[in-house]
Amino acid sequence: MKALSDDTQINLSFRYVLMLIGVSASFAFGYGKLMGDINDLKFKVAMSENQLKELKSWKDFWVTDGELPLDREQTTKIMRNEADLQRLLHEVFKEEK
Repeated sequence: MKALSDDTQINLSFRYVLMLIGVSASFAFGYGKLMGDINDLKFKVAMSENQLKELKSWKDFWVTDGELPLDREQTTKIMRNEADLQRLLHEVFKEEK
């Protein structure tokens, strides 16, 4: 076996060099795509977990109170309008007598 020196030559055909570059590029592209898909799945899992937490808190709120915030606000407005209507009716009928 010949020892390595400054004049040692490696003979590779151009075809093999191109094939190595192509294989390396395809591995790099595949790795990048795989990592992108994994990150996309991680993001979707995180979003799903957040949605599940929100739904659970909404369910807990619904079960415990029975009213959603918008329903409570609408009920308050209806009660206020009914009280105003009763006051106005009382004033109108009191003046007619």
